[in-house]
Amino acid sequence: MSNPQEDNERNIEDQVRRGIANQKLNQQGFSFLTFEIFVVSVVLGFTSHSWIVFGISLIIFFLFMINRYGLPFLAIFLSLGWGFIGFDLGRTFNSAPAAIVLAFLLLIISLALHKSAINHIKDLR
Repeated sequence: MSNPQEDNERNIEDQVRRGIANQKLNQQGFSFLTFEIFVVSVVLGFTSHSWIVFGISLIIFFLFMINRYGLPFLAIFLSLGWGFIGFDLGRTFNSAPAAIVLAFLLLIISLALHKSAINHIKDLR
């Protein structure tokens, strides 16, 4: 017969282990989000040939990231960007189904990564 206290301790240990694993996953999503913001800002600055555009876009993206209400919009915006990238990649195969499937896959994967980044930011608050 098992001891109720031992069961409770095992349950707490399992919850702590799951929490640590979840935190590591969320931190990876956050790293992806910050890298993505940097790359988008670099591309904007490079295409406009302006350091000012780079700096302003970086600041605006980070302001969206730290704002509780702006963060979901930023995540959706960046995820839609990944969807468009997937669609463009699929069009290189001259196949509409490939374009749709790649767009959908990249959209869903990026939404999941952004969701974990949002959870990481909420944990930090």
